Amino acid sequence: TCEGDAIRVVRWGLLATVITSPGLGGGLFDGYRVDLSYAELTHPTSRLATYSGLSIGNTVGDLEEIYASFDISYRVDTDPEVGQVFELRSSDGRLLLWGPLTSADPEEGVVRGIYAPDVCGR
Repeated sequence: TCEGDAIRVVRWGLLATVITSPGLGGGLFDGYRVDLSYAELTHPTSRLATYSGLSIGNTVGDLEEIYASFDISYRVDTDPEVGQVFELRSSDGRLLLWGPLTSADPEEGVVRGIYAPDVCGR
């Protein structure tokens, strides 16, 4: 979130939604995370998927196939608890989605989370 924002996180199973209140205005839906560390894969929220069909538990190969026309990169996050992540960007370089992986290997790597981009660039 942005410095000075009041924040509320509402969680249900694998889903966490982020609502912020910049200044004195009302709340804004500013993002989400679907993350395997929040609940078991048996929770109903495990069926959530992106519009294109990416879900928690998909392989990195699935990620690359679903988003073949986008720029996908892999890096190790600065937070050691997050580890290996993917970043999905549009053709103009704008971050669309990102999230943690078990590894970047197309056959063995698994998507552990799908996150909205940082909202501070509103």
